[in-house]
Amino acid sequence: MKNEIIKILSAVEPQYQQAQEYNKTAIPTLLQLLKGADTTMAAKAVYFAGYMNIPESLTVLKAAAKHPEITVRIACAGAVQFATQLNGALLLKQLLQDTQANVRMVTLKMIRKLPANTLKADIDKLKAAEKDENVKAYMVRSFQ
Repeated sequence: MKNEIIKILSAVEPQYQQAQEYNKTAIPTLLQLLKGADTTMAAKAVYFAGYMNIPESLTVLKAAAKHPEITVRIACAGAVQFATQLNGALLLKQLLQDTQANVRMVTLKMIRKLPANTLKADIDKLKAAEKDENVKAYMVRSFQ
């Protein structure tokens, strides 16, 4: 299975829909890829976990939210939209606190896809403290 997943993720444009064919036995492989030196593969593994859309995917997404590489954390924010079986709002709340403006911006875009008022109180609190003018402007425009 590990080789199958690596083959899928090695494509320039992986067919992430194939992730739905896998179960929790794929999680150790995805965690291994997440912890590897190849950050592109790590980001793809995170997206794959989101597309799997199973409760065990949360293990991968939580680890990705704390990853030192910004591209992996951005992938985490994006992957939450596919993981509809999970409580992605809690993970997005964590990503709203990220030190990198790009991660916060992608997180805000994912929050807009959630039902109205999800995390609204958190966003209202963060508006006043946001230091990046682009992120702050997006908050004001998108979450009134």
